[in-house]
Amino acid sequence: MAYLGDLRADTKGDDGEVKPGISAQTFNFYLAAVKRFCRWAVRDGRARESPVAHLQGLNVKTDRRHERRALTVQKQGRLLRAAGQGPERYGIAGHAVSGGRRNGAAAERTP
Repeated sequence: MAYLGDLRADTKGDDGEVKPGISAQTFNFYLAAVKRFCRWAVRDGRARESPVAHLQGLNVKTDRRHERRALTVQKQGRLLRAAGQGPERYGIAGHAVSGGRRNGAAAERTP
């Protein structure tokens, strides 16, 4: 599991630019995939026990890469103008903006 831990570390490229390591969410996705593989290996008789069953994921709330925030009035206007130029189904953006709903909640309201 040292490999997954190494993926979290920031690295410095040849040009001196620092490249951030993977996020906690990505780490958790990778860990879940490794755990699924190990469970399969145990079920299939290819391993006696899972070497990663005891590992826990990381707290994604402590590693926010992109802070979510409300659209400004100017960006709402741009969104609505762009949506008005697209197919009719894009009109749902108006419902999302006016009702303060996210895409998933607005999509549930479409016929």
